Amino acid sequence: MMGEFMTFLIRRALGASLAWRARGFLTLSSLMVAAAACLVPLSEARAVIRLSPGGHVAIDLGAAFTPSDRFSGFVDKSTGASVAVIELPAAAYDKLKAIPDSEEALANEGFSGTQKAELKGRKGTFVYLVGKQNTPAGDITKFVLMFTEGDTTGVIVANVPQPAIDTGTYSREGIEAILATAAVRNVSADTSGPFRFGYLGPFKEAFDHGGMTKAYNISGDRPHPGENQLVKESMLLVSSSIHGDAIDVKDQTEKAFMQLGGIAERKIDDEKAVTIAGLKGYQLTGEMIDAASGNRIAIRVVLLSGEPFGYFMFLGSVPVADREKMMPELDKVIASIELVK
Repeated sequence: MMGEFMTFLIRRALGASLAWRARGFLTLSSLMVAAAACLVPLSEARAVIRLSPGGHVAIDLGAAFTPSDRFSGFVDKSTGASVAVIELPAAAYDKLKAIPDSEEALANEGFSGTQKAELKGRKGTFVYLVGKQNTPAGDITKFVLMFTEGDTTGVIVANVPQPAIDTGTYSREGIEAILATAAVRNVSADTSGPFRFGYLGPFKEAFDHGGMTKAYNISGDRPHPGENQLVKESMLLVSSSIHGDAIDVKDQTEKAFMQLGGIAERKIDDEKAVTIAGLKGYQLTGEMIDAASGNRIAIRVVLLSGEPFGYFMFLGSVPVADREKMMPELDKVIASIELVK
């Protein structure tokens, strides 16, 4: 399964009217948190306090974890277990805590199969979910901690492959003991994130959510709630996922385009296989008519496989009137992506 919480992030950042119109794109992005928990049983783990990349959320992880170059978090490459850490403003918690109240909300955010549970040793304001999911890569147990502390909301999602649990490498008790240590620290970590661009041209960074989802536009202005900037200026949304699932880049790129919501009409102009930054992928170019405004928007979707783990997705939008000038600039930015090791 490819991500879902990004739906919330995008909806929150760009306004519910847009959300790209979120759900569609995010169903392909497992952002949310993605992630997962690479946790060694506490009895075997050496305490290693880690900060979320570019953030203030800290968690006591075992030495088996190494920073991921595909998402904001850490991964145990020997087992495929991983842990993603997302940092949001405190106000986001009110929306997050309501997710377990309906099956639809759980499914929309990628948490289907989970339910509320107790988290021993955890104090303060939090919601904890746990459950099993079936994915193309096999069964996983998902552990989700959402908490608020001071002016920060933290979200930690642990995905542990079933074989790692069956062999005793990880246990529910060990993972929950680690999640109970999550806290907000005053010292920030390195802000490099999993990727950067060597060229931005006319684009400026508009927002960054934990290094996993970044948006760029011409003005550099962060969209206001309910504002659809897609019809106003050229934009580029970039997301990365940690999932090691094998994906069909052509199929998933086409689905991302067809599932974008809030669209009156859409057509595909061109699609082809591409290789960017040494990563193989697929590119689709099309045009859409925004249902609310009637404006025409040129769309470029690029999905790169991050084999053996994860993927990178780019969603570029350009008002049709600016297409001839801005689409080449969009291509230059995408082509300049560099993975941060």
